[in-house]
Amino acid sequence: MELSTQHLKLRPIQLSDVDDIFTHFTDDLTKYMYVKAPNDKIETIHFVQKSIQNYDNKQEIIFTVLDRKTDEFLGLIGAHDIHTKTPELGLWLKKASQGNKYGLEGLKEVINYLKTIDTFDYFIYRCDERNYSSRDIAFSLSGIPVRTYQELNEKNFLMHYVEFHIFIKEVDQLNYPVLLFQGDSITDCNRKREQPYDLGHGYVNQLVHMIDHALFINKGISGNRTVDLLERWTYDTIALKPDFLSILVGINEVWHRYKYGNILTPEQYKKNYIELLERVKHELPQTKILMIEPFVFPIGEYEPIWQDDLNQEQKIVFELAEKYADYYIPMQDVLNKALEKHTMSDILGDGVHPSDLGHLIMAKEIKKVIQDFMIFYYTQK
Repeated sequence: MELSTQHLKLRPIQLSDVDDIFTHFTDDLTKYMYVKAPNDKIETIHFVQKSIQNYDNKQEIIFTVLDRKTDEFLGLIGAHDIHTKTPELGLWLKKASQGNKYGLEGLKEVINYLKTIDTFDYFIYRCDERNYSSRDIAFSLSGIPVRTYQELNEKNFLMHYVEFHIFIKEVDQLNYPVLLFQGDSITDCNRKREQPYDLGHGYVNQLVHMIDHALFINKGISGNRTVDLLERWTYDTIALKPDFLSILVGINEVWHRYKYGNILTPEQYKKNYIELLERVKHELPQTKILMIEPFVFPIGEYEPIWQDDLNQEQKIVFELAEKYADYYIPMQDVLNKALEKHTMSDILGDGVHPSDLGHLIMAKEIKKVIQDFMIFYYTQK
């Protein structure tokens, strides 16, 4: 029996895999795994023999993952307890083959195969919450985090486990958390405001393809400043009672002050922002808040006179986040780091508004925060 995908070949483990497993299943690979690397090849032989025996007994199946074109060994994918209604999935890939989404590709195929051999309630997938790549796989498989716990692994390292359930049937959407995004044109991104659930074409729209089991609402409005958010805060935020609120605002305070003479100083920005946050804290005490630092690049629309005000705003957001927010993203630093691979104009075409690439960079960073929130939301219910 053999499975295949676009890039992979998966077949049941066999004794001829011992050398590859022993070579590549190393201590640094197992940092966020319960088991430790084998002390010698004999341990690896025993593991393979036991896996084959369990396969013969229809208790589990361990697939050896190979490159489809070259048959190069890439790692293992396991489906344990397949004699029950809730099998557990697991995988490891050797260092050289990581970063290509092979784990997700292989697990999808294994899940599809398991659905053909029996009827299951759901699949279990566990990972350490600090292992972002493994976490990404769970969320990409529409996994729902159901509990968190701590446990020492075989190396006496304290693991921070998240247990995901990957359901066979659709989950009731009424239980999904509401994620609300507030801000200016960067968040708005040409959304159709007459359609309440249109997400625009920016980072919010990209996030909805990265996160399942959540309801996304975009209420960003182009040109808005904190004073504008205050005017619509009651019906555009408080009335919606979001479980998660993301706020990105500030660049228009600077831009409009020097471009159009609509003065709103950093001091007023801080006062308005505090009022926004205080209302959420008092009227929606259960809502988790993400504050995103405003950002620019010194190109396009940017003028040097902006910089002092922006520096003050960035400091204000950081300080207010420490007091009011559950999550904070120093987005200027994130975009600056992206300059290692891209140009300023690639990321922010006019120095202010993100390109598709810029929105993707933002979305990937915000995704990490939303995953943290999702773990909290579902495991605390």
